[in-house]
Amino acid sequence: NTMKKTRIFSISLLVFMFVASSCVEDIDKSNRYTFTSETMADYLENRPEEFSSLAYIYKRAGMMSILQSYGTSTLFAPNNEAIAKYLHDKDSIYWATVDTDAPIETGIHSPLLEELSDSMVNVIAKTHLVPARYEKSDMKSGTELEVRNYNNYPIKTSDVYFGDGSYTINLEGQAEIVKSDEEAVNGVIHTLDYVLTPPTKNVAELLGSMPFMSIFGEALTMIGFADNLMEEHEDETYDLGNIWADSWQSTYGKTARYPKYKQTKYTVFVPTNVALKEKYGIESVEDLIEVAREWYGNEDPDNFKSEKNALNKLVRYHILPMGLTYDKLVLYNLDNGNDYKAVYGVIPGLDRYDYYTTLQGTLMKLEIPLSKGVKFDGYNSIWINPSNLEDGGTVNPKLSKFVDVRIYDTGKELVDGVDSLSADYEKYGYSILGREKSVNGQLHPINGLLIYNEEEMGSNVLYERMRFDFASLLPELMTNDVRYTSSKALGVERAAAPEYVIPNDFCKNLKVYNTETSMHYFGPYTWGCNYCGDEFIAVGRYDFGYKLPPVPEGNYELRIGYTATDIRSITQFYVIEDGRQEICGIPVDLRIKAKDPRIGWERDDKTLDIESNDRALKSRGYLKGPHYFTLYPGMATAYEPQVMDTLYNEKLTPSKDYYPARAYHGAIRHVISTRKFESGKEYWLRMKSVTDDNTKEGMHDYIELVPTSIVNDPVEGEDIY
Repeated sequence: NTMKKTRIFSISLLVFMFVASSCVEDIDKSNRYTFTSETMADYLENRPEEFSSLAYIYKRAGMMSILQSYGTSTLFAPNNEAIAKYLHDKDSIYWATVDTDAPIETGIHSPLLEELSDSMVNVIAKTHLVPARYEKSDMKSGTELEVRNYNNYPIKTSDVYFGDGSYTINLEGQAEIVKSDEEAVNGVIHTLDYVLTPPTKNVAELLGSMPFMSIFGEALTMIGFADNLMEEHEDETYDLGNIWADSWQSTYGKTARYPKYKQTKYTVFVPTNVALKEKYGIESVEDLIEVAREWYGNEDPDNFKSEKNALNKLVRYHILPMGLTYDKLVLYNLDNGNDYKAVYGVIPGLDRYDYYTTLQGTLMKLEIPLSKGVKFDGYNSIWINPSNLEDGGTVNPKLSKFVDVRIYDTGKELVDGVDSLSADYEKYGYSILGREKSVNGQLHPINGLLIYNEEEMGSNVLYERMRFDFASLLPELMTNDVRYTSSKALGVERAAAPEYVIPNDFCKNLKVYNTETSMHYFGPYTWGCNYCGDEFIAVGRYDFGYKLPPVPEGNYELRIGYTATDIRSITQFYVIEDGRQEICGIPVDLRIKAKDPRIGWERDDKTLDIESNDRALKSRGYLKGPHYFTLYPGMATAYEPQVMDTLYNEKLTPSKDYYPARAYHGAIRHVISTRKFESGKEYWLRMKSVTDDNTKEGMHDYIELVPTSIVNDPVEGEDIY
């Protein structure tokens, strides 16, 4: 083998020398590597004639340590000339408009580098650094970089071609790469001819610039929420973003990351003026107030900032306390490469969905209704609160126009009320939000108005088995780019799944009751059988709790989903209702797989009576995994030999084999409690380790809340999905 490797190396070297000597004139020097032992920090400091201004900015921002540290990053580096021009331009714009009726606040009031404010120094530094490697050839025209910069927004790229056939890359329509692929030991550097201008408008200001959604925009201002949207969106006291943590496998020398930032963002679903007029006859904010009072009453009628006010309630039902781009609203198009492909994560043809708690304190459902036929136009369309009734109607006929509301995909389609032939096309058409970004959230135009009605939700839209990924209960994970992360986004090369350690005070809906608890989040990855591909692991003598979602009032069966292995722990479950704690049964051993006689799982294709086996499991407090998400998503065929003892081949498509969680004895659902959930009360699920072995882990994947009338229905019952 040694001789063989030596021969291969020698031949390769000869080939390289030949190519190098014969083709040297054909090398694209604009894309040439500079091989060096310099870090990115060294690169800047060793070239003061070109990058002294940028080095100054990173030193003041306290980020020089990142440019010096181990890892793989991309630095988009505006040179001294670019920074000087940027400061002059922005300073001139500010002083030219400061005394006018429409002043433009650029954040820069002096052309002098030393007079940059601390906030602008931080913004510029974070805008130009991406925690992943992107060479020029990796930047595809018309797309956004998969990994976001340290300001937590993706940089959009486009090609610029020259007459001689060469090309460069334009970023955000603002700056061009004038020198590319300069190599450092911890990343790659591209020189820019201008500074990238970060977003400056908050969500309310962005909405105010879009006249075709002005009615709802006026209502947002009237309830005072525009003031909330103008608050500082980043916690500057959070200092864990650049610190490495111990992995759950720290005994093997592995490391993990804390979330990179701690930001507050919002997602606002905004009905267009055209939709309000055509569906409801609403032509002004006064008309909108009348509709709000019809559904939410007339309490505090003149105090629009009161949470009891009808308009206030209506508007807050359209707002989520997290930042969600269109592709993250529902898990469907996510492609993390070798980590996870969402298209293989769920059995084909089944609906994709997620549930979110609004600022009204109530639930909404988002769904891609792949199974529901022609009523829902557009294969990739996302709908809010789709009807569950067979005829697609509503329990209350007056609510028929407030369900089945569609979210516009502004990256692909025009929005109601926009004349495609007018000058507004570019601004409000396919790139309604593409050209202008908000510092603290996302706007999504919708084709209708949303109303939360307890009776309708409890009898129709949310009258179903509701499955919640634990990550969906924590808005901070979505806002701060933790949920759905990939290994590339972490900038780490290793065999284990992408992993974040969640600080104890990071999430409002997650309580850690003792300091021995370490919470680890694994983004979607191939090696597992998890809902949405991700999972949580609690390490140590853990004791923690999640705030449960505000389901419509009624009786529910509460379940937890997990995968059992020998490295799991034993957990005691509790439900806390308005501060009163109730123990739920005996501790559950998460190590025991379902084929253990204590659970009694039998493979569907190996039992004569599937329903009897399901009933036997349920009598012991267990259910098989759902026939919904899959084991080894996208890679099941390749690993067929090692899983055939526990799986059966569904052959659901001609070219791909999907192994559903139901076919895997390690995927388990356990019934925690059957109880009444009342409106207005706060419920928490607490999980506590009751084993003395601190190396074991408390794995938890998802919960289910199922109306007991569905569970106990002797005719329909609950489906296997």
